Amino acid sequence: MVQLLNPFARIPLCGLIAQYNATGLVAGPNWRLADCTKWVREGALKYREDIVEDLENAPRAFIGLLEGKNFGKLLVRVGEGTSRR
Repeated sequence: MVQLLNPFARIPLCGLIAQYNATGLVAGPNWRLADCTKWVREGALKYREDIVEDLENAPRAFIGLLEGKNFGKLLVRVGEGTSRR
């Protein structure tokens, strides 16, 4: 897929904060996206989401993220389908 990018394209990368101060390559699996998708569908790879409801709770959720209080991917659910007061 990289060959389909335009010259000087920008690519968001997630989950790299733990490697900011690394002086070499960090050991780990070389997973391809297609493999991960298949494993999630088969139930062989599981993931966790920490979902916070409503935009008004986003600042507290972000602070909790920085303090390590969340587990898995932190999401803030806003818009249609969220609780209304």
